[in-house]
Amino acid sequence: MEYIYDDQEMTVTGTLSDFYICPVEVTNKLWYDVMGWKPEGQSNNGDSYPVSNLNYYDIVKEGGFLDRLNTMCADQLPAGMHFALATEAEWHYAANGGRKSQGYTYAGSNTISDVAWYTDNAGQASHFVASKQPNELGIYDLSGNVWEYCNDWYAELADLPAEQGLDYTGPESGEVIVGCGGCYDSESYTCTSAYHGREIEHNGRNATVGFRIVLR
Repeated sequence: MEYIYDDQEMTVTGTLSDFYICPVEVTNKLWYDVMGWKPEGQSNNGDSYPVSNLNYYDIVKEGGFLDRLNTMCADQLPAGMHFALATEAEWHYAANGGRKSQGYTYAGSNTISDVAWYTDNAGQASHFVASKQPNELGIYDLSGNVWEYCNDWYAELADLPAEQGLDYTGPESGEVIVGCGGCYDSESYTCTSAYHGREIEHNGRNATVGFRIVLR
């Protein structure tokens, strides 16, 4: 895959184990059904909008969203599988269309307005999930709407290994978390499938940042 950040480009190679990725960002309804509350300060907090204005620990801590969701669904999940945040490698693989990739600039099209809510068309607010076209894998909003937390600590592009081996997960520690995909207030270049993730404060909250889950 190609990673791009500002004027830097890098080709990374590696192998990913099988995983499933949710076709939409986690919505306010799903968050409320699992957690029993909605974050304040979102641009839109309707049921079908992506949940946002939460921090990384709200998602991954003991008693957080993933912990509760995995507990709620324990009897329904395939043996040994659990819900998690995507790694950056998994996210980019999905955004690029996986084995069905057509090499689009954005997740599903070379025309950003077909697939993304971003600064030129979003009116500085999030929109219903799945209200733009999906990508080659039938996944929505991988470009635009809200930034998506990944599970990797952030590293500069030059510090990423070009050969990533099996199921690369990024640095062991860091100060900020990877966020991918751009958002409703993003310029078009940050919404590309190849854009190396933005540095997201892991303990801060931002109305432009939400997340998507994977099962692996």
